[in-house]
Amino acid sequence: MLAGEFETGAFAPIPNKYPLVSSDVSLQIPDSRQRAHGRHYKKISFPTRLDSDLGRLLGYIVSEGHVYFSEKNGVAEVMISNTDLDIINDADDLIRGTFDTATYIQHQPHSTRKTATKDLYTVRCISIPLYGFMKLNFEGVTVKSHERRIPDQIFASYDEVKIEFLIGAFRGDGFYDSERFGYTTNSIGLANDYSDLLLCLGIYSYIAKSTEYKSNKEERMKSAYKVVVSGQDSQKRFYGIIGTHDKRHERINQFVVRSHNKLNDRDTVPVDIAILIKKLLKDYKLDNGYFDKIIANNNGIHRKVALKYLNKVESYLHSLQPHNIDEMTNPREIRKKYRIPIHLIAGRMDLSDSMVTYIERNPSTKNAPRMLEQIKYIAKVKIGASENTIKDIKRIIESDIRFTTVKSVSMVRNDGFDWVYDVTVEPDHTFVSNGLILHNTVSIAKAGIMATLKSRCALLGAANPKYGRFDPYEGIAQQIKMAPALLSRFDLIFVLKDEPDIGRDSAIASHILRAHHAGELHAHQTNVSGSGVTHSDVEGAMKIIKPEIMPDLLRKYVAYAKRGIYPIMESDAMDRLIEFYLGLRRQGEDRDSPVPVTARQLEALVRLCEASARMRLSDEVTIEDAKRVIRVVESCLRQVAFDAETGMFDADLITTGVSKSQRDKFKILRGIIRDIAAEHGGMASMDDICVRAEEQGFDREHVEDMLKRLKTQGELYEPTQGNVRLS
Repeated sequence: MLAGEFETGAFAPIPNKYPLVSSDVSLQIPDSRQRAHGRHYKKISFPTRLDSDLGRLLGYIVSEGHVYFSEKNGVAEVMISNTDLDIINDADDLIRGTFDTATYIQHQPHSTRKTATKDLYTVRCISIPLYGFMKLNFEGVTVKSHERRIPDQIFASYDEVKIEFLIGAFRGDGFYDSERFGYTTNSIGLANDYSDLLLCLGIYSYIAKSTEYKSNKEERMKSAYKVVVSGQDSQKRFYGIIGTHDKRHERINQFVVRSHNKLNDRDTVPVDIAILIKKLLKDYKLDNGYFDKIIANNNGIHRKVALKYLNKVESYLHSLQPHNIDEMTNPREIRKKYRIPIHLIAGRMDLSDSMVTYIERNPSTKNAPRMLEQIKYIAKVKIGASENTIKDIKRIIESDIRFTTVKSVSMVRNDGFDWVYDVTVEPDHTFVSNGLILHNTVSIAKAGIMATLKSRCALLGAANPKYGRFDPYEGIAQQIKMAPALLSRFDLIFVLKDEPDIGRDSAIASHILRAHHAGELHAHQTNVSGSGVTHSDVEGAMKIIKPEIMPDLLRKYVAYAKRGIYPIMESDAMDRLIEFYLGLRRQGEDRDSPVPVTARQLEALVRLCEASARMRLSDEVTIEDAKRVIRVVESCLRQVAFDAETGMFDADLITTGVSKSQRDKFKILRGIIRDIAAEHGGMASMDDICVRAEEQGFDREHVEDMLKRLKTQGELYEPTQGNVRLS
């Protein structure tokens, strides 16, 4: 169904479980060289992979914790607060065990806190390296509470890590009331993440907006959200893997027991399923009228109710199996057992209904054998069709898809979005976005696709420079608002410069004006009666607009090339690519030289060579294809990966936005700051830094810009005006 055809009350498919690919998640370790310079840092070690203990600790942090860095005093801290001392002791053990570092627990009696009825306990770990580790790996837990998200690493990890995270988070953010239980949070993003992570484990939930509360700090009303575990099966699974590890497990189990015979969750299937089941029931005279009102009101039916009535039909069909229809000789008995309408038999035999019953009573008539044969045929076709219908319905009912109703439909204009991309996800062309199962198209800017799905697509993107005009002396990654990790996935990047050129400018101006003239002639001929403009005048003017290759022909050409051409690379083409790749890599063999290209560029060369051969509809990738691609790639690299300071190619300009020469300058600058700080009690004057940097050939303005970048990145802070210290 097209999005524009959706109406209020329609059913939309949603996943009953996210089929995520689990893996062993490796973690990034902060630069040990930077950490070593802070001699006051206490002992700490970092895990290299995400395990269950760290997963539960992150659950505590995202729900009850606080990770922050104060630029004012240069202090960083990870803390978790709760009124339950057992939770605090568990969190304390997890921090000590995971990071092999010291912590302390703070106790605040309830008498010292306004409106409090319980004592508050807080486990604290003051550590800038620990803050750096959290920021580097789990940024979603280091922000303010209303902005928090579950880290992507949790979604990518094994189920046991996901479960431990949810156990820790439920101990902190868990709730239950008289009717339901689940998680509560003031972050809508975190609420969505809780729901998605539960769905990874086959636990369905829905998000309810709770009453607003007043923020003491910001003096304004904020919204709270509840992630409610819904349905007996989901509640039972939640209790089994999460709830049993919580002190409130008895209360949660009461919900599970109470929901056993209740169908008060939101697991309904569309009315179309009810219509199909009702037809099956009528076909075998099993209909009791249950579905009449449901169909009349266009309502859905609960999945378990649908399955119950479907099993009723299936049970009746099984009761017919002991009777081998080929051995049955009584047409009336077959008709009754298989519930075949008389008019159906009469229609096939071109007889009246009364004649059918007459033949049944008089099996010696000449039409009796033919009627027996027809009834058996009808019975077999009916049984086969019914079994196929049941199979199709069960495929939906027993699948990992459930349905939700559309509450409202509105047209959202794409103002502010330059592009909408058409994404094809093989093999079924479906994907999950914002909790819905969609088909064929998705706006990249809004796609929160959490599942790992098989997908492959060619992407053509366009971007304007951040400041309106391309700066040839600055890296491409610094000028385009796109993550370097994503930017590096493009095989080719070209810079389109608007540089004055009298010849090209004249040709462009002439083409634009002649195209306008052609349009004016066509409009005049079409709309002005008695126009003196002739058809030949219009045709002659239109030649400038008509492309050399018509779009339909070009589309067919490309489609044929993609579908039918699978070129094989010749050995001389392969040798030429290897020679080119090794030649570039050889430039980086010197210790102080940048890395010109990576293995990703070699893969790009192969893809481009295959594309070149496909354009020629050739089954072979020749050396001419290789030479053509090398010319294109060299041109591209000179535009976006050429370091003007060194005169060499540097892949880091694309992948990180910072060339090796720039990195070396930052390294020298850090050394200058470190030396001055050692001479002046730990702090370095910015004026002294600029003077020493100028002595080593740095430009003062460039030094000031580098200092600003270091402060922005958190590597440098300013305890007092004009004096800095390395983090």
